[in-house]
Amino acid sequence: MIKKKVKTKKRLKKRNKLKKRLPHFSAKLKRKAGRPKKVFMSYKEAQQSIIKEEITTLTQFQKWSRSKRRSDNFPSAPWRTYKIKWKGWGQFLGTGRARIKTFMSYKKARQFIIKQGITTFMQFQKWRKSGKRPHNFPYEPLKTYKTEWKGWGQFLGTGRTREKTFMSYKKAQQLIIKQGVITLTQFQKWRKSEKRPDNFPSNPWRTYKTKWKGWRKFLEIGKKERSL
Repeated sequence: MIKKKVKTKKRLKKRNKLKKRLPHFSAKLKRKAGRPKKVFMSYKEAQQSIIKEEITTLTQFQKWSRSKRRSDNFPSAPWRTYKIKWKGWGQFLGTGRARIKTFMSYKKARQFIIKQGITTFMQFQKWRKSGKRPHNFPYEPLKTYKTEWKGWGQFLGTGRTREKTFMSYKKAQQLIIKQGVITLTQFQKWRKSEKRPDNFPSNPWRTYKTKWKGWRKFLEIGKKERSL
């Protein structure tokens, strides 16, 4: 008899707890039911929006998704929202690292990019992030067509092919000294200007790596300081 009474007391306690909880859960369900369903932007709009943000990796996207920069109509989990159209992060972020690995031929890609009226690498960088790039056009044509690649000049049809034969180390040193360049900061400004000849390397430490002995030697900084 005593055992039965203990069991009934336990049951009553459980019932009372459930009664207390039930209104809370029912109210929660009502609130959820009363909420309007979120309407997200289309896949295409979301893709264009994320490409403009210049996000190229999943890690970058995760940080951006948690920030205030993400609008309310942009889904935090796009692979779920756009599961019918989803073909991987590469396609969504416009990096070309997509499941579609078959790209158009070098010839077709060259013809296509020339039709777009793109004449510089800077223009190409903006274009490939604009959302106008087809999925079978590589994000990095330099890597995709490495066996056929002969420079951006040829690819864009401008004829500005890269000059691969540079002047000797001695001639480059003589030229830079004549320009009055005595610091690395000055050199960095000079190499971006029109004063630098095509056969003068923008990265002399790489081009002349076998003869390279530092900037002081190349710019003859020690000699100039002694003459002063």
